[in-house]
Amino acid sequence: MCVQSHTLAGLRVEFRSSRRDHSGTKGLTSNSQHDSNVGLRMKLLAPLWSVVFAVAIVFDVRAQKPPTVEVVTDLLESFKPELAHDVLSCEVRRPASAGEIKQDALFEHPRSPSRPARINFQLRLPSVSENQLLLFAFDLGLSDGIKPGHGVDGVRFTIQVDGRQVFSRETGEARWQSQAVDLTPFAGEQRELTLIIDALQNTSYDWALWGSPRVLLFHKASLNDLKTNQTGHASFRITTGCIALQHPGHIRIRLVPDSGDAALEFSETNSAPLTGSGEWLVKDFGFARANTIDLEWEPREARSVSNFWLGAYPAKPGLIRVSARRAVITAGDTVPLRVEVINEGRGKLAAEEGLVRLKVGKELLPSRALPALGPGESWRGEWPWRAPMKTGPITLESQLVQAETTNRLNSELRVLAVDPPDHDVTISNDLLSVQFVRQPDGFAYAKVLARQDSGWTQVAVWHPLFRIVSDTKSGERAWEIHPREARLTKTPERDDSVAFVQTARDKDGVEWEARLHASVEPDRPIARLHYEWKAAKPRQVRGLLGPNIYVGDGTSGEAKTWGLFPGLEYLFGAEPSSNPRDFAPNLADRRTPHPHKNTVPLMAISVGPDSQAPPEKPNRFFAPDSLKDQPLLLSRRSKSRTCVSFRAFCVAEFRGRTGESSAGAFPAFDAGFCSGKRGARKQTLRVAGEQDGDAGFQPRCRTRPCERRAPRILARHGRPSQAESAATLLSKRVGCVPRRLFEDALE
Repeated sequence: MCVQSHTLAGLRVEFRSSRRDHSGTKGLTSNSQHDSNVGLRMKLLAPLWSVVFAVAIVFDVRAQKPPTVEVVTDLLESFKPELAHDVLSCEVRRPASAGEIKQDALFEHPRSPSRPARINFQLRLPSVSENQLLLFAFDLGLSDGIKPGHGVDGVRFTIQVDGRQVFSRETGEARWQSQAVDLTPFAGEQRELTLIIDALQNTSYDWALWGSPRVLLFHKASLNDLKTNQTGHASFRITTGCIALQHPGHIRIRLVPDSGDAALEFSETNSAPLTGSGEWLVKDFGFARANTIDLEWEPREARSVSNFWLGAYPAKPGLIRVSARRAVITAGDTVPLRVEVINEGRGKLAAEEGLVRLKVGKELLPSRALPALGPGESWRGEWPWRAPMKTGPITLESQLVQAETTNRLNSELRVLAVDPPDHDVTISNDLLSVQFVRQPDGFAYAKVLARQDSGWTQVAVWHPLFRIVSDTKSGERAWEIHPREARLTKTPERDDSVAFVQTARDKDGVEWEARLHASVEPDRPIARLHYEWKAAKPRQVRGLLGPNIYVGDGTSGEAKTWGLFPGLEYLFGAEPSSNPRDFAPNLADRRTPHPHKNTVPLMAISVGPDSQAPPEKPNRFFAPDSLKDQPLLLSRRSKSRTCVSFRAFCVAEFRGRTGESSAGAFPAFDAGFCSGKRGARKQTLRVAGEQDGDAGFQPRCRTRPCERRAPRILARHGRPSQAESAATLLSKRVGCVPRRLFEDALE
C-alpha cells in the first residue's frame, strides 16, 4: 500500500493505492531506505501496478490547525435593557422554548403595531481576509404558548446594519428557523446592528425570539475548492463546530458521527439566486463521543453551485479557582492545594492540550496535563503542600498553558503561627466552647468546639473575625482587622463573654473602628455575637464579613468548605429573578442575590464536593449558586457522632438613616457610613442538641426592612439520620421574610 498526501485548504486528501509486485521483490523495511529510493521504485514498478484509488478527506491536525469558527460577539451577553426601544417586554431568556426545543434567546415584544420594537447594538466588527467569512447567525421563531385563532398574525423579523436593511422574514410559527446574514461587506468598522420586530396588524401573542444571536468569524473553512471523487460525501475530524451554507434551491445536509450517536439532519429551500452575499443557513453541531464525522449532502452536485463553510469551535479552558482546602493554615501544616479548570468554549479540549503549573512562593510544584474536557466540563486537581515555618502571606500562582496562550490566576494564602493555647481567649459552658486564637498581630480566627462524650470536638473554624471590602482611591480592597486586646468577663451569674475593640486604617488612611461582643449562656448551647463597624469618613462599602464559618475545617474532613452571607433579593411586581438557575417562575424569590441589587444578608452554606451524598429530601433544598450550584447534602462517611446544622434568620440592624446601598450585599450601610453613623449586626451561635422554638416556616412581615433578627448556628449531638438535610428559602412578597430560613445537617 502506498499513500500520497496533499494538503488543500486545511484538509488532507490521501490517495491510497494497492499494488501487486510481479518481480517478487520484498518491500524495504528501513525508513531511510524507503525515503531515499521511493522515487526510483515509483518509476520502475509503476507499469507493474494495478492501481485502485480511494479518497479520504480528513484534517491533518499534526500539520496545521483545522479550520475554525470563532464567536466574535454574543449578543445575549452584550444585551442591556436600555438598548431596547418601543418594546412591551424585552429580556434574555435562558432558556427560551419554541416548538418544545429549548435554547437561550432574546425575547422581544413590540409595544404597538405603529412602532416596531428595536434593539440597537454597537458592534466593532473585525477585519476579514480572503479566507475568512463574517456572519451574523441566529434562529428566529415565536415562543411556545401561543393560542391560535385569537387574532394572531405573527411578526416580521428585520435586521438593519447602519440603517440599511439586510434581512426580513415574516413568521407566525412557534418553531426555530436557522438564519444568517453575511456581514463581510461591513467588516473592519464600528457598526450599528438593529434587531427589529414589526407587530404587523396587532400585537397579540407577538412573542418574538432571537435564538442564540451571535457574530461568527470562519477561518480557512471554505469547502468550495475541495477536490474529491466522492460526490456528496466528505469526512472531517471536527466533532464540535458550525456549518454555514448558501444554496439556490433545495438542499439536504446530514452529519453522521462515528460514535454511533444520532445523525444531525436538516434541509433548506432558497428561491433566491446565489450572489455571494445575503442570507445563509447556519447550524451548530456537537458530538461529544465522536472522533470524526461524515458530511453528506443531496443533491450530490450541490457543492459545485453552493457556498460551503465548516469550522471547529475552539475550546476555551480557563482557571476558575485556585486555593487551599483549609481555611486556616498554620506553620508546618500539610495542606492540599486545589486548582479548578472549566472549558468555557463551545469546542472540545483534547487530552493533554493544556498544562497546569502551580507555584507557591518560590516553590514550583509538578505540572499536570489536563484530561479531555467537553464544553462546560470542569477538572479539579490537588497538590500536597507543606506550609513553611515562616508566618505571613504567601502567593499561590497558577498557570494554564496551551500552545498559543497562557492563563494566570493567583491567590494569597496566609500562614499563621502555632501559638501556645495559653495565649488564646476562650468562652465556654458545658456544651459549647469558642476559642479565639491569638497571632502576633492580634486575634485572627476562632475555633468552635462541641461537647462529645467526656471531651471536646472541634466542629468548625470561624475565620476571619473581621473583613472589610470597600472602595478606595486605588480600587476595591479587601482587608482584615485583628483585635489586639480582649476584655474577658467570667461570672457565675452572668454570661461568659468577651469583647474586642480595634481601630485600623484602610488604604486611603481612613480610620475604622470594629467591635465584636461574644457571649455564651450559662446552661444553654448558645453563643450570641454582636458586630459593629464605624468609619471616620464616608466610605463606599462592598461587604462586611463576620462571622465566616467553615464547618469541618481542620477536623474530620471537608464536611463543609465554604460559608458566606449572600442575601434575599427583593423583586418588584413581575420582575424576574437575577439567578439563571431559578427553580420555577412562580418561585422566583428562591435564590441567592444579584451582586448589584439591594439585598438583605442571610447565612448560606455550601458543601465541599468531596463529601457529597444524595439529599435526604431532594424536594426541599436550596443551593447557593454564589459558590457552586450544588444542594446542601449530608455526609455519610464521617465517623463522628456530632452533627452540625445551621439555622439562619434575617440579618442587619442599621443605626443610621436609610438609603439605597451600593453594589454590596448590605442594604443601607453606605448611607450610614456616609453620615458617620455606626452599622451593626447581631448573630446567634448555637451548638448541641436543643430544639429550636422556631420549628415551623412562619413568614412574618416587618415595616423596617433594615432591622432583622440575625442568624443562629446550631450544632446538635446525635445520629446523622436524625438531622434534616434541607434548606428552604421562601418569600412571597417584598418585605415579607420567613422566620425560619435555613436548616441543614452536616455530619
